[in-house]
Amino acid sequence: MFMTLTENIFILLISAVIGFGIASGTGYVIQALIKYFKNVSFFSIGQYTLIRIILTLVIAVAVSFLAGIITDRLSSLNRKKQTYNFKNVMTEKTFVKTTAKRFKWSDGCFQNIVIRVFSLAMAVITVVCAVNCIIAYREYLRITDKPDIVGYAVKETPRSYTVYYDYTASLVKKGDVYTAEQIEKKIPDTWEYSPFQNHSISEYYFNDVKFGDSCMYRNISDDVLNYLKNIDGVDDITMGYYETARTFTWTGINTDNVGNGVSLARSLKSGGADKKYIFAAGYVEPEEDIYNSLNDYAGENLDYDGFKEGSEVVVFLDVNNSGVYDDSMKDGVTLKLHNYEMVLERNDSYESGDEYINAYSKLLEETIDGYEGQTDTQSIKDYICKNITDQQITEILDVYAETHDNAYIMNIYNRYKAGDISKEQLLDASGSDEYYSGVWRSIISQEWWYSQYGFYTYLVPAASTKVVKVVKVTDEIKEKFKYIIPEFGQYTVIGSTQLLQNALDSQNELIKKYLFLDELPDYMKLKMNPNRINIKYNLGSSVMATDNVVSSYLGSAGFAYTSYSDENNQMRQKTIEALMTYGITGIAAIVIYLMVSTIILKGRLERYTERIKLLINTGAERDKIVKICMYECIRQSMWFIVLMPLDLLICLVMVRRFVKQL
Repeated sequence: MFMTLTENIFILLISAVIGFGIASGTGYVIQALIKYFKNVSFFSIGQYTLIRIILTLVIAVAVSFLAGIITDRLSSLNRKKQTYNFKNVMTEKTFVKTTAKRFKWSDGCFQNIVIRVFSLAMAVITVVCAVNCIIAYREYLRITDKPDIVGYAVKETPRSYTVYYDYTASLVKKGDVYTAEQIEKKIPDTWEYSPFQNHSISEYYFNDVKFGDSCMYRNISDDVLNYLKNIDGVDDITMGYYETARTFTWTGINTDNVGNGVSLARSLKSGGADKKYIFAAGYVEPEEDIYNSLNDYAGENLDYDGFKEGSEVVVFLDVNNSGVYDDSMKDGVTLKLHNYEMVLERNDSYESGDEYINAYSKLLEETIDGYEGQTDTQSIKDYICKNITDQQITEILDVYAETHDNAYIMNIYNRYKAGDISKEQLLDASGSDEYYSGVWRSIISQEWWYSQYGFYTYLVPAASTKVVKVVKVTDEIKEKFKYIIPEFGQYTVIGSTQLLQNALDSQNELIKKYLFLDELPDYMKLKMNPNRINIKYNLGSSVMATDNVVSSYLGSAGFAYTSYSDENNQMRQKTIEALMTYGITGIAAIVIYLMVSTIILKGRLERYTERIKLLINTGAERDKIVKICMYECIRQSMWFIVLMPLDLLICLVMVRRFVKQL
């Protein structure tokens, strides 16, 4: 008995050490490999983990040790001579079941109970560990379901915000008569302009603010996307639309409260890091979640169809750089989205760094022969007179006939309408006709083309929408919409993608119309190409320095970005630790259970050796002997049903090998 107990204790200790070694060693090897290849140390088996694992081992060893003592004690008591009175005749059909029961009874009731309690305890430990691993991972998915970093493409040369106005006389129709009235420095949307007036367009500038640097012309290339997708630890990439380079106006705008107020001189230097954008806008698909959030802030007044079509938006208002809210931005005002700036007269010292303006200059050079960067040139007049249609000329003459009441105008008007004067005669530049002498050539090119083009480019918005609600910016709002609006401005608009599409289409059509083009070249066309990128990392990112790699690449690729990975990485760290802790404990419980089960089976077979030999010598088939021995294995493994297939496979191999050797 002493030798048997000593052997069992020795085997149990070895199995405990092996179980601990396999479980903890696996975790150590994994983290060592990651540390070697990624130079990141993220997990170690601490005191808490060691105590839990060792307690599990001690309990398992103690239970097995007590089971061995009790088994040996009961076995010695059962060796007394016993007499059985069988009332039923043994048949081949009941041989296996009856013999197996006799073998089990010989082990004693207490031993069988202890073995089943041990199996159940290991099963409970394993299941609890598995459930905790699942709970930890689900909690990780819930908390880290949002992007880890949000970036947006920025222009190489940010530009100051500019509001254009007309400070000369505007034609106003009073009754049936057009008269000119002097309107000084009127902001767009505060006056009814006539497009058929030679406007003197001037600008208000907003300096000492963060210049607008994000627009739809600067988007995300396929090369950038492919590179980001191949970075280790990147799980998912989504894209959207965000701009800060567009100027907004509205009825009654108070320019003194916009930024730091207006300036008549343009600054070439953007404000410092403590400054904010004046205007920012995020455009989203009209999905239920975002609409419901905006509608809550709008007091349930945001119409879904209006939001979807781009006719309604919500504006979030922040203080200007002086800490003052602009009270001219009110509920119900009409918000105007103006065109991206296009320079009709090139200024190489300032505009050369702007990608969109450079593309526009390239288009003019390719379209107009001899373009010199100025509008009042012979090349411009030649181009306009060559491409202008009779209908456009008639429209010009109709307005002139109404606004210029003199014999000269009326005579030309009537003769052209009657067909006595051709387009070529009217626009003749040779001066061969004393009457025309190129006068109308200049009028049409300057009064019509330059005036209208400038009017629609600078003064008429690309799109308009109603501000349903103005909401003051809070930290809660910034947190809620931070994945749509990477950085809030003084005025931040959230609208649908259709609103943005309307503005882009309008500007494209404007250029096509006044350059007489059927289609814009691809490099000039404004498209709905996403310029905001949201990147989500996977669980392994915290050990792969993913955020450092992504941040470094975005910065070098011309993106501004904000990273939220630190708070997500804390959750990932806790998840990894939970998975390792519960995983090691669960693996240890499984290994210990299998080894202890093997020891119990080995001891049971050794105790059955003489009886098994007797059965074989009396003609019992070895397959029947195997079934007899497996009978108790099946009943025992049911208490750890998760491992039942593996446990039975191990038992079957051991039993077959043992019976074969007898």
